[in-house]
Amino acid sequence: MPNRSLATLLAALLLTLALASAGTASAAIPAGNTGWSWANPLPQGNTLNSVAVSGGRAWAGGATGTLLRSDDLGATWTATRTGLLDDIRTIEAISPTSVVFAGRCALRRTDDGGNTVKRLAWGASDDTCAAQIQAISFPSPLVGYLLLTNGDVYASGDGGDSWNKRGVAPGSPAAGGADSVSDISFSAASTGVLSAGNRILQTVDAGVNWTPVAAPAGNGQFKFEFLNANVGFAAGNKTDFLKTTDSGASWTVVPNAGLDSPSLTDATGISCASELLCLVTTNPNYGYRLTTDGGASWTGLSSAQPNAAEFINANNAVAVGNSGAVSISSDAGASFTPASSSASGSFTGIRSDSASRAFLYGFDGALARSTDGGQSWNSLVIPFKAPILDVTSTSASRIYALTAGGIQRSSNGGLTWDRSDLGSFKPKALFVWKPSRVLIVGSKGVRVSTKNGSASKPVRGRVSKLALTSVDRAGSSVFAYGKRSIASTKNKGQTWSIVKRPRRSGSIVKLDMVNKKYGFLLDSKAELFSTRSGGKKWSRIETTGANVASSIAFGDRKNGYLTDNTGRVLATADGGATWARQYPFYDATANSISLIAAPSRRTALTLISGTNRVFRTTTGGRIGSSSKLTIAPSAKVVRKGRVVRVTGKLSPATGTERVAVLARVVNARGGTRWVSQERTVSATGTFTTSWRISATTEFIARWSGDYSHDGDAAPLRIVKLRK
Repeated sequence: MPNRSLATLLAALLLTLALASAGTASAAIPAGNTGWSWANPLPQGNTLNSVAVSGGRAWAGGATGTLLRSDDLGATWTATRTGLLDDIRTIEAISPTSVVFAGRCALRRTDDGGNTVKRLAWGASDDTCAAQIQAISFPSPLVGYLLLTNGDVYASGDGGDSWNKRGVAPGSPAAGGADSVSDISFSAASTGVLSAGNRILQTVDAGVNWTPVAAPAGNGQFKFEFLNANVGFAAGNKTDFLKTTDSGASWTVVPNAGLDSPSLTDATGISCASELLCLVTTNPNYGYRLTTDGGASWTGLSSAQPNAAEFINANNAVAVGNSGAVSISSDAGASFTPASSSASGSFTGIRSDSASRAFLYGFDGALARSTDGGQSWNSLVIPFKAPILDVTSTSASRIYALTAGGIQRSSNGGLTWDRSDLGSFKPKALFVWKPSRVLIVGSKGVRVSTKNGSASKPVRGRVSKLALTSVDRAGSSVFAYGKRSIASTKNKGQTWSIVKRPRRSGSIVKLDMVNKKYGFLLDSKAELFSTRSGGKKWSRIETTGANVASSIAFGDRKNGYLTDNTGRVLATADGGATWARQYPFYDATANSISLIAAPSRRTALTLISGTNRVFRTTTGGRIGSSSKLTIAPSAKVVRKGRVVRVTGKLSPATGTERVAVLARVVNARGGTRWVSQERTVSATGTFTTSWRISATTEFIARWSGDYSHDGDAAPLRIVKLRK
């Protein structure tokens, strides 16, 4: 009894700490340009690359267009919908409300604290450019400069609405040399410095001419920080720490700077709160270095791995890094503590038992629970570290977790656990009607327990010979299925009926029955089938346009989702007649599939398998205003070998949207790939594709929407082959 009490107290303490840490994070952050939001980790999990501060307000930017803002010293964050899919690589905070940020070729600005964002057209395209944006500097709200990776310098005098090429960094590729450029910084409207090779160059004529002013030993590649119009610092790659007091006209080496250690590579950023207090971050993520005496001596925290760090004021700093990590310091950079929280573990499954209750489960006993519909998650401590195969609950306090060794049960919300062995039976999934009725399915049929999961007995009959891996509840009925088999019960597992799977289907990946008659089945060939008769008859849905698929979920007969390993979500609101594509909203882990659950009509949860990344939507993944997409073929019946034009229209349109038209032979063999053509629509929203027809062909089209408009899909159109 003493050991059991200690374990109970320890479990309670761990749960309390998990709840407390979750409370420190901000409300859910919108994920990309969709109606999805981050549910775990919080505030979000996209890698953050850069930080900028003005007037006590911190901005952080990173993967897939992520832009965050904090008004409380980095403790909590809100998000701006930027309209970008590109990673944000650099940010310039002109004032607390005016910020300019850039991806590779895209340049954006907000002047109202992130409520609205506009494009700054320095180049013709946001997708491609001859040279990418390396650095930004805005010495005033109207005057701005861009340094490109080839050494070109662009300037604007109207806040970025228009740009002109101003000059070229000597020695850079744009000047016929080989010196790479690193940073640009203007301390006044016409006076600035840039780093090229191992040299620092200065301009006093707004970037037209550049004069070398320093070339210390080392590899150079400096990053700059100016405290005012005169005083600034420079830190580079295995070079001395430099200081200027004359706007960059001359630089002096700070004695014993200590930044030339062989263990350090180039500086990725520098931030100073005063002439004495500076932070330097290094690459590749060796942590940061802190000086409190103007660079004469340095201390560091190698365990911290920020991509960027900035002082907010003399006492407070914020650091950001990979997977959305955010840390804050309240002791002038001497130490940082995490401001973000997460349910930790590698999760391989997601289960939603009700509108409010959901679970994540996976490797090494990884288990997390949500009691607010997936908006936030807390880790639960399970004493057995074996992989969890399935988890379910009958109430907030009564939880059942299935492992290869048996069933783990908790009657107090996960504080303590009991265990029931299943002998030689190899379980795969479970379902609990009530403690006196527990269903376990596995590679050799079905077992039912009337004693809270213990003393289970096999069910006789045809179902005993089926290899089953999953359980799906549909009203009063329960369906159990495996790769090749489906069975259903209407009387809590006493008797079972065999359900036929679709003809010509591959192995079953996911079965999702909305009720006892209506449901959907995804197979291993990325084909989707529907039934209105409880599986007696199946029809293949011909409109997904999916060449790969990993999971499906339907909240009701009309609203459903299909996911794959690209980060995209396909959504339908008409029972599968059309499927709109939603933008990927996280920096993807290669080949990590997305799993999805839909507890209600517009509410869904998706997990990136093998990670702890979880997203939630209450709008079906939609945001903004609706759009309409239509297509029409130039002929409905043609002879073999003829070319058919498929034209379409998107409304509303600006002329920059990309639309995909997809085609496949009607009644194609399962797994036949869809062929796609992408087009940029005209200013009036029109587009045209051309296809040579060799068989009766079906066409669909879709676009992903943007940060102000929902995506849409065009209904199916068929061009028949004349006999």
